Amino acid sequence: MADVSVAHNASGQIDESCDDLSLFICTMNRPDDLRLALQSVADARLRPGQVMVSDDSPDPEMRSKVRAATEAFPGAEYQIGPGQGLGANRNACLSVRRGRAVMFIDDDVVVPPDHFEKVHARLVETDFKAIVSGGEDKQVAADRRAKIRPGRVGFWGTQSNSDQPNTIVINAAAFPAHIFDQAQFDPLLKFGSEEVDIVRRARRLGVPIVYDPGIEVKHNPSLVNRTGYRAHVGASYLYATAKGHLLHDGRPARAAAFLLLGPPRMVAHAIQRHGLKAGVAATWQVVRASGMLARCIATGAWKAGVPVSGTGMSEKLRDANKSGGMVPAQRVHSTPK
Repeated sequence: MADVSVAHNASGQIDESCDDLSLFICTMNRPDDLRLALQSVADARLRPGQVMVSDDSPDPEMRSKVRAATEAFPGAEYQIGPGQGLGANRNACLSVRRGRAVMFIDDDVVVPPDHFEKVHARLVETDFKAIVSGGEDKQVAADRRAKIRPGRVGFWGTQSNSDQPNTIVINAAAFPAHIFDQAQFDPLLKFGSEEVDIVRRARRLGVPIVYDPGIEVKHNPSLVNRTGYRAHVGASYLYATAKGHLLHDGRPARAAAFLLLGPPRMVAHAIQRHGLKAGVAATWQVVRASGMLARCIATGAWKAGVPVSGTGMSEKLRDANKSGGMVPAQRVHSTPK
């Protein structure tokens, strides 16, 4: 049974947390968005036993703001991230995980009060042997929201609607922690496609996906960092798709076909939608993706099926976090439920 802990929140009310769950929020330069995310976690009826913010903010003043936002919520922990992109930051979180299941939400996501109860119930049903995923209610334009559901990734690396999804919505997902004894996020994937890549790796290890339409979070994409993200998304998509065909699916001919057809298709699509300038930017992302794939092959990662580097957390950062990281609030353990 789950080990449920009892603590008092700032209002003096009793909160319950579940030690089965580790929740990580990877953030950069977004203290205001982070506060909303953490408040939604604090308002949940059941909270993860481990809640950690991993901060990739490059500026010390901004890091102090992010840390202050974290410290406003009892029980939340703070660490300085590796500053090498989202894949590496997620790995830095995995290196300190404590729960039987690992969850990630973006810093611009809010969860409903029953979110962790629903996720934990599905994990228990699968005996913590499957990836559980829900969906997002996402703001996609100033006046429009959309329901984002996990779909089926095909040859082009894009998702189509399916009753049998082969990927997840990471903001509404939970991974059995044992997966990460054999697989980690690819640190070459700085922004974008890292969840598709890790799920393909997990499926190769025989881990199934359970989709629950009743699990849903709200995603309100922040404008902060958005320009920097766009510089990586296309390259990540091309690299992750080619790598998926070659490494995870073991289909080199399919990978070669995608490498021949995928890049010009992406460039043509960019020109058609946004003009020649966008096509030039997309061409640069093709060059970047080629370098990423070359590095993956050169390191032998495509043969071994492992990331090209470790957790992404340097010894220097580990020491900094040990000396300056936040200590979580003490909790009184109740009888396990």
